[in-house]
Amino acid sequence: MKLNNKFDSKDKKKYCRLLYRQLKMACENKNSLLYLFYGAKGIKCELSSTSELECLYIRDKVDLMNEPFLARRNENSSFSRENCYFYDRKVTLKEIFKRVYGREI
Repeated sequence: MKLNNKFDSKDKKKYCRLLYRQLKMACENKNSLLYLFYGAKGIKCELSSTSELECLYIRDKVDLMNEPFLARRNENSSFSRENCYFYDRKVTLKEIFKRVYGREI
């Protein structure tokens, strides 16, 4: 899930707060356009607060990324700390695989 390009991902607290709000809307608000892609398919936001997103932010070193994107390892599963990870959309798939699974393709 991506935030507006104009937003600076270097501001950790603000970035996590806005992303958390967007996740909750997509999973719970039936009036949200994103609900069709997430909440309507049974995907939930199991992250309890912005602090869990901040842990992911630090773990995945989002402040070093050009274009951070929140993804799920299992696309059919909910947004949880174990299932989510950030990646830089400007890196190769090989690098993403190594970061997520800890080994080469």
